Amino acid sequence: MITCFTVPISDIKHLSSMIIDGKQLSAKLKEQMAEQVVELKEKYSRVPSLAVILVGENPASQSYVRGKIKACEVCGFESILITMPDTVSQADLLAEIERLNADPKVFPDAKKIEQLNYMDTIEMAYSGAQIIHPKTIKPLQQKNIPLYVRPFGNKSAMGSVITSDVERAYEPIMIQKSNQVLLRLNSRDLSFVLEEKFATVFTTFDSHRIRINLVHNSAVDLHIAVDASWHIDEAISELIADGFDVEKQEDVVLVTIRYYNDELYRKYAFDERIIIKPVSSPCAPA
Repeated sequence: MITCFTVPISDIKHLSSMIIDGKQLSAKLKEQMAEQVVELKEKYSRVPSLAVILVGENPASQSYVRGKIKACEVCGFESILITMPDTVSQADLLAEIERLNADPKVFPDAKKIEQLNYMDTIEMAYSGAQIIHPKTIKPLQQKNIPLYVRPFGNKSAMGSVITSDVERAYEPIMIQKSNQVLLRLNSRDLSFVLEEKFATVFTTFDSHRIRINLVHNSAVDLHIAVDASWHIDEAISELIADGFDVEKQEDVVLVTIRYYNDELYRKYAFDERIIIKPVSSPCAPA
């Protein structure tokens, strides 16, 4: 998306030109980015990564890629450079792309899910999994039409099937949703005891088109995880005016484990970085 700002013709004569030192500005931006990468690594134990597949030996392309790899080193990014001859087949190139896309750095023990039912698919999509929009699933479920989801890198490979023929997933399902904001709301008149102001809170977020992904409440507190939005501060101002005290915590990650087992619970449930941990009983295997 490109945003354009126009200036009235009458004001052009008042504008002055400015020479920008591109190298100096680039160095400053890279320095700032390197600091952000350090913070990211401290919080989440991982850093951004750039993967490049260079086909052929075009000198201009090689020079461009070398510049990007060097920039990654300066900023603290990981970088992967894969060179392939210009005679490479489309099938081999797509296979390499698929291998890169399947790199399980978030959950190293990830396994392919062969079959999903409609309900699990909707729950995964709601929790942040990039599968398919829940509104697309409903008509398929009503007509009992299976949906085959194949990997983008190799459309001929067998993917997963969404169908009514399976009762539930046979493997635990883990979804990570980043770029979240956690809000802690406290009603000054303690009306949360009777849940009288829930409607006010949800209406405020809905009016600003801010999606709520998690709700956790106690007698007087309400914790809400929402997608990061330009309008969050506006919504907070309205809630404060309506009698709430609001605390905001940014850069939060929402992790959902569906059908967790004892091993996963021990591995993830006691992380010292956890802020809120709503837990329900796991369902027994079908």
